[in-house]
Amino acid sequence: MRVERDGDLRWLVVDLPPEQVFPKVVDFWTDTGFTIANNNPKAGLIDTNWAENRAKIPESWLRQALGSILDSVWDSGEREKFRTRVERVNGRTEIYISHQQMFEKRVGSDDSQVQWEHGKEDPGLNAAMLARLMVYLGTDVDSARKLVAQAEASPQSPKVQQDVRADGAMLVVDESFDRAWRRVGVALDSGGFAVDDRDRSAGEYFVRYVDTDTGAQQSEPGFFSRMFSGDKPSQAAQYRIHLTEVGGQTQVTVLNASGQRDNSATAQRLLGVLKDKMV
Repeated sequence: MRVERDGDLRWLVVDLPPEQVFPKVVDFWTDTGFTIANNNPKAGLIDTNWAENRAKIPESWLRQALGSILDSVWDSGEREKFRTRVERVNGRTEIYISHQQMFEKRVGSDDSQVQWEHGKEDPGLNAAMLARLMVYLGTDVDSARKLVAQAEASPQSPKVQQDVRADGAMLVVDESFDRAWRRVGVALDSGGFAVDDRDRSAGEYFVRYVDTDTGAQQSEPGFFSRMFSGDKPSQAAQYRIHLTEVGGQTQVTVLNASGQRDNSATAQRLLGVLKDKMV
């Protein structure tokens, strides 16, 4: 195993095929205490359900004394869910970990009302979970910590432009296909898109998207209660995110389920969400 890095993004490279690695990663999350919301070997994706971040609960003498009894009533006011992407690249397996975060905010004149707000993804937390996964897969603790910390950083935040041309909207990423493919995949993970499948040889991710799923506008009644309850959302429309390298840059467009170019307002908003996650 080794760790590679591109800016804040770190990923694990394992010299085993995905068929051997994927079930071990599923076991890692369940043994770590998470429940699995999505287990999709075809797409190489594992999503956990929302769970409380208990790592930030104060370690007071009272909590130490009461132990698990207090754990059942103490709430840190934070929730997180993780996505792991397992991908075959050149005969090896690459593993990426990303997460979404929600914070509880008290509002109202007497702070009696609760409002959940999106938090910013923490690359350090992703790296820490990668280190824990390495240990679970057989690396000793010190080696895992060093491999994650010493991974050499490369330039990050490539120039990403959203263009509307005669033939439709697209993102233009100022990087080669390989690097853009990685960045788009991570953006889909961080944005919480439902990814049904991917075809690297064709440069396509098959995703499901509705405008209120991944953007900042989350205004429908009961959204957060449904989000934390683990109920599955209704089936959304499927799109293809298509990548093509042209002159050292990569063009990212949206195709509909039939493989035709989609230039609708929804497709343009989808590209906008991707762009926000890539910069």
